[in-house]
Amino acid sequence: MKRHLIVYLHGIGDHLMATPAIHQYKQEHPDTELYLLSVGNNTFKDLWKHNSDITEVLLSTLTHNPHYGNPLFWITDYPIIHKDITHLQKIYSFDRVFFIVHFFIPAKLYAHLPLSRYRTHKSAIVAKKLGVSLHPSSYLLPLSSQEQDFAHHFFSTHSLRKKVATFHYLGSSPTKSLTPEHATHIATFLVQHGYTVIVLYSTATQEDVTPLHGDHIISYYSDNILHTAALIKKSTVFIGVDSGIAHVAAAVHTPVFTILMKDIWMHNSTVLGHPVIQHSFKKNNLENLFITLSFFLSSLSSR
Repeated sequence: MKRHLIVYLHGIGDHLMATPAIHQYKQEHPDTELYLLSVGNNTFKDLWKHNSDITEVLLSTLTHNPHYGNPLFWITDYPIIHKDITHLQKIYSFDRVFFIVHFFIPAKLYAHLPLSRYRTHKSAIVAKKLGVSLHPSSYLLPLSSQEQDFAHHFFSTHSLRKKVATFHYLGSSPTKSLTPEHATHIATFLVQHGYTVIVLYSTATQEDVTPLHGDHIISYYSDNILHTAALIKKSTVFIGVDSGIAHVAAAVHTPVFTILMKDIWMHNSTVLGHPVIQHSFKKNNLENLFITLSFFLSSLSSR
């Protein structure tokens, strides 16, 4: 049996965007074992845990997302990645290696370039690199009964029965995050519309971030991506900034309202096979956001 390695050192949302293309590649090469080299974080093992397209997720010794857009990448991150690939090649004897990078130019630059590549969805970029065509598809994030039981127990413990919104306002950087003040206004708005709000945090932020407080607002701290996915799946709606968690919400088919802090992310905050409402918040206009959000919530009620 052949073994192929996909080197894909990108974030959580990027991995979910890659699932349709990788699934198609596996369909076309059923007798090939696919291995995935990810950033050295166990979250990525969990992300692919129940996905049978990947035989094994291998962790890089690089523990941060590579700085592909920085010229120093070639003398800082790349030697580490190359060493990892060489080491794994000796162990697994891969027949083929795919090194997939979306862009080698900083986002602030490619956002202004009139080149179609930089307006192309990352799912399509991965498909092109793998030599497959994307058929109508959606992200893949299977959950086990254990993870769904966890969500059921959480909802039961907090007596959550009707309208529940999962809310994620902290992105991967300050420029992708809402301020606590804006987040509080949005959470309060949801409560006023009859929702109980589960605010999602990583455990790393527990000491640094003051949680949102209020009636019908629950703070949830976890780095277990599958437990978080199960909570979102059981929720009525997901509302949050453009982040990997927003893509998780789409992957489990929960209605998604994405708040974009910068329009340059719009091309890849859209989701394959799942409707997502996007709202540009670059001018920090809460009034306009609430108008869009009201229409979105009304559309859910009418279903």
